[in-house]
Amino acid sequence: MKSYKDYKLEDFLTDDDFQQWIKSGAPASVSQWRELLDKYPDKKPDLEEARTWILFFQQQAYFTEADVEQGIQRVLASKSPQQNWRTTWLSSRWNRWQIAAALLLLIGIGWVVNQTLETDNPYTYAALTAQSPIALNEIINTQATDQRINLPDGSRIVLTPTSRVSYSTQMNKSPSREVFLKGEAFFEVTKNPSHPFLVYANGLVTRVIGTQFSVKTSPENGSVVVRSGRVAVYSMKNQQSAKQVVLTPNQQVTFQAKKNQLTPAISPEPGIIGSDNQAISFQYHDTPVAKVFAQLEQTYGITIRYDSTTLKNCLLNVSLDGKPFFTKLDVVCLTIGATYKIQGTQILVSGQGCD
Repeated sequence: MKSYKDYKLEDFLTDDDFQQWIKSGAPASVSQWRELLDKYPDKKPDLEEARTWILFFQQQAYFTEADVEQGIQRVLASKSPQQNWRTTWLSSRWNRWQIAAALLLLIGIGWVVNQTLETDNPYTYAALTAQSPIALNEIINTQATDQRINLPDGSRIVLTPTSRVSYSTQMNKSPSREVFLKGEAFFEVTKNPSHPFLVYANGLVTRVIGTQFSVKTSPENGSVVVRSGRVAVYSMKNQQSAKQVVLTPNQQVTFQAKKNQLTPAISPEPGIIGSDNQAISFQYHDTPVAKVFAQLEQTYGITIRYDSTTLKNCLLNVSLDGKPFFTKLDVVCLTIGATYKIQGTQILVSGQGCD
């Protein structure tokens, strides 16, 4: 059990265990907090004060967990350590609600500004879900860990904390399976060629038939990273096929909403394509570098371009088992005296050759 003898109101407010206990509605008689009051009865006023605050904000449905936390932190940060802010601000019930009003104002201003910005953008999560002609089921991850979601079509989503998704419970009966995302999620999509799977995320659309990929959004940017399969990504402002970017495993695209620009690239951490990773050996003994590059291309699905004539005499004697893709590439190039650069979704290798 923690040491609570020096706990004050602000400590209870920012204690994750205390917040979780209050929000869960668990009886006080069976909690560690009852033990605390038995041991430190002088803590009761602060504990009850904190409890009132947390319950108050929990009832404000239009505030998220992040909103409440941000409001509390702003008020606490606005008081210097030298000020006895608790005595000055919390001496009465009237002042308690003055603080609540201040928090509401602090949080509310940001909320109103955010809502105004979202209203001006017809491609935000709020705008798209509001315009949906069919009823949507929304899931918000209020946990501190990833949340796994099983969709009606058998697809699966791993939703990161504070993120949310909306989808139709009747998606199998629609021409396309549509999911709306705010935040970040990993998708494992069940194949169904007659019902494409579409993810809408802040102006970015990802269209797949069956694959594994992740989508991440923010108010200004978005990204899609493909683990397996093949996806088409395009902006909702430019839905013509000529404007779409097709991604294969270990490729990603970033989206700048203000510029309406899609930029393809290689995934930051390319993984081995396929499930039989243990059967692949990266041990080389007098192996021509051309064969090494060919294996890396086939294993990771990444194009590596180089001058085969210049590098034809370069041989490799090294073990690259267990090393990430870019570490493998670093070692290969260092060994043969070459360098490389990333250009879009390709690797360009240049060197003087080997004697």
